[in-house]
Amino acid sequence: MPIESHPELTPPADTERLWRYMDFTKYVSLLDRGQLYFPNLEALAGNDPHEGLLAQPNYRHREWKTIDDLTPTEWDELQMEPIAAGDRQIQFWSTKNSREYWLRRRFYDRRAFL
Repeated sequence: MPIESHPELTPPADTERLWRYMDFTKYVSLLDRGQLYFPNLEALAGNDPHEGLLAQPNYRHREWKTIDDLTPTEWDELQMEPIAAGDRQIQFWSTKNSREYWLRRRFYDRRAFL
């Protein structure tokens, strides 16, 4: 399959150093085996502690102590207005717990995926 250029992607200059992207032994392995090496995300986290994690806005639920801590945008996102006042607490805690579960799941997945 021939290489095709894409209008949104600018290829590196011909003078770009290859070792910026991978070390020499990995390059030789790529040529020899014809396979790419993908390390475990936890191994990459040794150099970048944010590798494989969610962006900072995904941690906002940890700042919620009560339903009053919701911003107007979060209030709308959780669709609180049509819900009866008593059921809003259930929606609030359910969402907070669900977001925490998925956040912790990302930490687990980072260690589990090879």
